Amino acid sequence: MLQSYFKIAYRHLIKYKVFSLINIAGLAIGIASAFLITQYLAFEMGYDQFHENKDELFRVTYEQSKDGGLKNTSAGTFYGVAEFMKENFLEVDKVVRFYKWPANTGLLFMVDNRIFNERNYFLAEGSFFEVFPSLLVQGNPSTCLSDPNVVVISERLAENMFGTTDVVGKTMTYMAKGNQAVLVTGVMKNIPGNSHFDLDVVRPFDKDWIPPVETRWQYFGWHTYATLRKGSSIEDFEHTLNVFIIDTLI
Repeated sequence: MLQSYFKIAYRHLIKYKVFSLINIAGLAIGIASAFLITQYLAFEMGYDQFHENKDELFRVTYEQSKDGGLKNTSAGTFYGVAEFMKENFLEVDKVVRFYKWPANTGLLFMVDNRIFNERNYFLAEGSFFEVFPSLLVQGNPSTCLSDPNVVVISERLAENMFGTTDVVGKTMTYMAKGNQAVLVTGVMKNIPGNSHFDLDVVRPFDKDWIPPVETRWQYFGWHTYATLRKGSSIEDFEHTLNVFIIDTLI
């Protein structure tokens, strides 16, 4: 009987070619559209969801108001924000500051006499991989940025530079400050496209970048991220932080 159904369907398709073509094309377009929409929704709904501590992780942003309205917003903050949160809020667990190197310049590295210009580059504090632990696939999150002459690179960059991801303990030349040799102490997973930042290189920032205590609320442009302790609410903390800053600093 099943064979008879196929024969009837085939005869119908042959007899009504134009009508059949329209129906088949419509069905194909519908299926393709549903597939693409599903893929798009999955991509958007998965935005920044690859962090294993995503429920405790937050970014501090800056908003400037004038005459009762919002004037400016920025992902950057003042250098002093990190200490301010750690000193005044018990619900804050770990904090990190980092500075994103301008994407239009990048920094030069050399491996085996080959030069690489890397633009997805962060200068960060040593706590970076304690705040973002799911990024690190090789290395110790507590110590991989503890020395000034180290670097952590992505799997993508490791493959491009060394031909392998097993690169912890290898060296590369940072082509600044007299071609400084830096030790690879960690490897990161490749950041997916549905993330709010791109990253291939993390290095500790120099002590020269740390401003004096009395001027830490004058240096702007640092990205500040933190994790909250278990059981804390980001929404409640955001409200408390805003109120505290208004009452204390403004």
